[in-house]
Amino acid sequence: MSQETYKKYQKFIKRLEIYKNPQLKGCPTIDCEGALKMGKINPNTNSLPASVCCECHRAYCYKCLNLWHPGETCEEKIDKGYDEWANPNSENVGSCKNCGIKIEKEGGCPHMICQVCKHEWCWVCKEDFPVHTEECPNYHLYLEILDFQGG
Repeated sequence: MSQETYKKYQKFIKRLEIYKNPQLKGCPTIDCEGALKMGKINPNTNSLPASVCCECHRAYCYKCLNLWHPGETCEEKIDKGYDEWANPNSENVGSCKNCGIKIEKEGGCPHMICQVCKHEWCWVCKEDFPVHTEECPNYHLYLEILDFQGG
């Protein structure tokens, strides 16, 4: 076995050990093969302490795997991160009108189908399918889609 193959084998064995251990999670840092160990819950705050990676030594939240965020719930941290990301990309970012899941549009036709609840709507005018209005600049595309689908 070559040295390179042996190193890959060792890396996969380590990943498997982390995966199998309910007290460990893989470090979310890119190219880091370290692990985060779950700490003991603080009975006063009912929260976990920061988990520090054994390799890169970065502090993360064990629950949501974001950088450590004391004084902020995981949900607040995730929402704040989403808002920071979504604002500059607001033309391509939105939410499903039905279930509220956050969505990024990366191209294609304006006919959207939520992968969570299967709700359908037009990205441009936000009207539900099959209800659609002629005021939408892409109404002709909607008609082509219906024609293509045999509707």
